[in-house]
Amino acid sequence: MGCEEPYPGSMFGNFIVNIGASATNIAVGYPINFQVNISGPIYNSVWNFGDGTIVSNQPYISHTWLAISNYPVILTAYNDGYPAGQSVTNFINVYQPTVFYVVTTNPAPVAPYDTWAKAATNIQNAVNVAIPGSLILVSNGVYQTGSQKSSDGGTNRVAVTQAVTVQSVNGPGVTTINGGNVMRCAYVTNGAVLSGFTLTSGNTPTGGGIYCASTNAFVENCLITRNTATTGAAYSGTFSNCTISYNSAYDGGGVVECTLNNCQIVGNTATYNGGGIYGGIMNNCLIASNSAVDYGGGVYCVSGYPAVLNSCVISNNTANTFAGAGGGGVFNDSSSTPYFYRAISFTNCILNNCTLTRNIAYGYGAGAVNAELNNCVISSNQVSSGAGGGVESGSLNNCTLIGNFASTGGGADGEEIFFIDKLSGLQIPVISNCVLVANVAYQGAGANYSILNQCTILQNTNTGGYYGGAGASDSTLNSCLIISNYANYYSISSPGYGGGAYYCNLTNCVLAYNIAFTNGGGAYNSTLVNCTVTANAAGRGGGVYDCVNYSSILYYNTGGDYYSSNSLYPLNYCCTSLMPTNGFRNITGAPLFVNAAAGNFQLQPNSPCINSGNNAYISTPTDLAGNPRIVGGTVDIGAYEYQSPTSVLSYAWLQQYGLPTDGSVDYANLNGTAFNVYQDWVAGLNPTNSASVLAMLMPTATNNVHGITVTWQSVSGISYNLLRSTNLPAFTTIQSSIVGQTNTTSYKDTSATNNFPYFYRVSVLAP
Repeated sequence: MGCEEPYPGSMFGNFIVNIGASATNIAVGYPINFQVNISGPIYNSVWNFGDGTIVSNQPYISHTWLAISNYPVILTAYNDGYPAGQSVTNFINVYQPTVFYVVTTNPAPVAPYDTWAKAATNIQNAVNVAIPGSLILVSNGVYQTGSQKSSDGGTNRVAVTQAVTVQSVNGPGVTTINGGNVMRCAYVTNGAVLSGFTLTSGNTPTGGGIYCASTNAFVENCLITRNTATTGAAYSGTFSNCTISYNSAYDGGGVVECTLNNCQIVGNTATYNGGGIYGGIMNNCLIASNSAVDYGGGVYCVSGYPAVLNSCVISNNTANTFAGAGGGGVFNDSSSTPYFYRAISFTNCILNNCTLTRNIAYGYGAGAVNAELNNCVISSNQVSSGAGGGVESGSLNNCTLIGNFASTGGGADGEEIFFIDKLSGLQIPVISNCVLVANVAYQGAGANYSILNQCTILQNTNTGGYYGGAGASDSTLNSCLIISNYANYYSISSPGYGGGAYYCNLTNCVLAYNIAFTNGGGAYNSTLVNCTVTANAAGRGGGVYDCVNYSSILYYNTGGDYYSSNSLYPLNYCCTSLMPTNGFRNITGAPLFVNAAAGNFQLQPNSPCINSGNNAYISTPTDLAGNPRIVGGTVDIGAYEYQSPTSVLSYAWLQQYGLPTDGSVDYANLNGTAFNVYQDWVAGLNPTNSASVLAMLMPTATNNVHGITVTWQSVSGISYNLLRSTNLPAFTTIQSSIVGQTNTTSYKDTSATNNFPYFYRVSVLAP
């Protein structure tokens, strides 16, 4: 699940193996629930239950023993660093319990109810005479008489107040505990087990159907349905293979703070928050068709009630009653402080290997809000009139977001809550190693107000209504592929801008095959550093429109590789088909991709883009492929760094003068000046022309009360440092980063106003 699959040959590193078990003592014929607890990379795990049963790759599993013994349960995990595996062993004691019996129609019950003929007629009577560790077998029927107080103060039809197992003979289809809508159905204490019942028509403030003393109380194979409460039809406890359906509460319509294994939580409702679940741990569960008026149609968590979901399906849940409703599938409300000023803890709500699909929210975050999602699939979720079709805020790793819809941020959004994390100063959500595909929105169909790292943003569509950004809008993208996104025309005021990116900051990205109906097929009003923008299309600025471009390739775009409405949008150290009038050190030679037709935009060995960028713009140590960003001493132009250059100089510069790129002339002196070829390149000079030199010219004034104007022979776009001395040979920099002008550049030294002799020199730093 998610966008990466582990496989042998790629899994190395240390890992720790542990077993989670619901009990260590169990009666013959009754199951124990087990959970794999492994930290670190593995590709296989194997259970051995000590009775000949061996099972592979089951993170959550139940097992039943049929004979008395002390059984070793062994869990072994494997990766390529540990081909023989690492193991851990737990021992399970299986015993034969004392048995008591219950038959609702027995005409002659006789305590202690130790045979079917003497069976009790209500469950509570049998519980009251049982001893710890015993088994109470319950025959078919509806148990709707009797009552018992429990330690929480509630009134229960059945209160299992000691560590016994209460088990129906033939399951929940024919065995019911009915609260009569006036009391709770059941209470279960620590160490006790309730198995095989339908619990219905319970009504009490907390745990309308069932209340457990803690998660050390166990409920198995039960149907908990049509109960009412203020908080949770089921409260606390560990539930296995249960169905919790069509219950209602103010908060936590289904369950509150429970551990659920292989359960179905379906059709529950909450007047406020958490239609299905309010906090807890869920493993291999189906959470479907639940609804909340406020937040968290499927799952709600808040400080003090965290949630962890492993391998769950969260589908068709709704938070859809009013305009502010959020989190159709999952909602993490991590603080009680005013919403727009809180610091969000995503780890308060964690989803691993889950599917979130077809959930609906009226306001925002149809799939999930403020959650940490790892290896999840978020698909076909929909916000009726707000933001974040797939997710609103949160942290996503190795996830797939597909086919989600919202007004803004079809796949992911961070604007609806707030887009600055008050603790870290980062935009949220943070989306890493994810695929965002076929999402739809009026703006930011793939993502809006997000940080995206190493993501693929593919075939997302803006349907109009706002401005643009089919791939991403108002976001930061690092080492991403932005491919085949479409910003459609909606109206004159919503014309379809930025097929790939709209008002974004992009580094080491490829933008290809994107379309904008009007302007900026690849990007609109964005900043691009070391990006490759190719094969995009728009009415104007097929590559980019009004963007700041550094060390980027803009080539083979329809509607023009770039359009700049004014000098605020330069191209510096870029490769493009027409030489820009706004910017410097650009080149026009074809970038020479390895195989553009196949989508391989890495550089051929003779590409002019090699070593032709500017190191000052670099902010990351690796390129889009994860390779070192600088190999030849100077960064390449574009998203990919050529990994085996033979020269340390710009290939475009060498090719301009007909010089070889094999490194043979890098340090040769070809024009008889004081500079070799490398120094000529740094200074922007012509290595084949002896008149092309870096030289100081005569100052225009000496010993002037207004200072001295210093002039030197220069090249447009080169950055110069001016140094001065009044006592040779020591020089001090008096001004750095002076942008050179065509032919000559001048600088006025206003501090040179006395009778000292002044000596000047100019230096140039390598790109």
